[in-house]
Amino acid sequence: RLVPVADRSRVIIIGGAALAALIVLLALLLATTPADAIRLPRRRSEALIVGGAIFLQLTAIVIASPLPAGRIVPAGIGVLVITVMLLRLLRRRDESAWTAALFAWNPVVIYQMGVMGRSAVWVALLLLPLLVLAVAKRRK
Repeated sequence: RLVPVADRSRVIIIGGAALAALIVLLALLLATTPADAIRLPRRRSEALIVGGAIFLQLTAIVIASPLPAGRIVPAGIGVLVITVMLLRLLRRRDESAWTAALFAWNPVVIYQMGVMGRSAVWVALLLLPLLVLAVAKRRK
């Protein structure tokens, strides 16, 4: 049975708002959690973040993507490259690696890259490390 476009739009808007609220909640939790609260070695935290990103991207591709792998795989690789860049930047600044999870596990990023294969999003995502630098400079 086909769902009217107006109903789909409402679901998309409500779903997007719910996902945005979850990301804001995660950011607040990270901002208010003491640095020593997550007692994992730095390398293990980074491996969990990258492993989680790989799992989420593959799951999105297998479950939801109607597109051919040739279009999806480069976008998924882009998420991983940017996640690793962000982790390196956070390591140099002695910031929590878990901040990178805000990007790598973000449902919007997973959907745009893993399901829709929007490689053009790379341009915007490559600006992310610059944003992190700007925020980190203001904190100090």
